[in-house]
Amino acid sequence: MAYTPEQKTQIVKQICDHISCGMSLRKALKAIPDPIGSETFYSFIDEDKEKSKQYAPAVDPIRLLL
Repeated sequence: MAYTPEQKTQIVKQICDHISCGMSLRKALKAIPDPIGSETFYSFIDEDKEKSKQYAPAVDPIRLLL
């Protein structure tokens, strides 16, 4: 499926919000209204520096716990 830039931004925001609340990436990918796979999510992150910056703070607290 092809996603518009706006859809990609919304999907990344939703997933990052779930991760910030303590949800794993796998569960967050399934929790959004139209679930996507991790490859699709990482392609969104890799192709846009702003989305990458949005993702980093979401996972940073999790890294501190490990």
